[in-house]
Amino acid sequence: MTEPLFFCDVCGKPIGRQEMVGRCIVCGKLACKKCGGMCSKCGRTLCQQHATIQQGIWYCQQDVPPPPPKKGCFIVTATLGYSAQERLGDFYWFRDTVLAKNRIGHVFIKAYYTISPSIARIITTYIKLQTFSRRLIVEPIGRIIRIFRNRDRVRVVSLKK
Repeated sequence: MTEPLFFCDVCGKPIGRQEMVGRCIVCGKLACKKCGGMCSKCGRTLCQQHATIQQGIWYCQQDVPPPPPKKGCFIVTATLGYSAQERLGDFYWFRDTVLAKNRIGHVFIKAYYTISPSIARIITTYIKLQTFSRRLIVEPIGRIIRIFRNRDRVRVVSLKK
């Protein structure tokens, strides 16, 4: 018994069930694996015309992650979004006041700016990773940084008296 054939509405080639992705949620065209894909955030089917594809990952128009910033706290921004400017100040302070003042800190900063953009891209892709990163990385480290920062403020105030 032969496999029933369908035709990809995008490229026009005959396809079997194994090669079919599904119908695009925007235009309703039947798409093969070559012409269609699934949004990595919502899982809905899209044709190439209605998808945004970044580094081989498919997105609906509303689910496209923002580009990572050119410099700064990549992982914090990927986890909390651009609305977390007040929280970023603590991380910048730690980088500039604590890390940048010693050799090990410089090595860490260089490694962070080399590795973190790739990690941030992955975090922005998956909501569960954003939650994981917020709970187990950003919030605990942010608390520790605030302890350092508050202790530094107390020391500066006591020196002025």
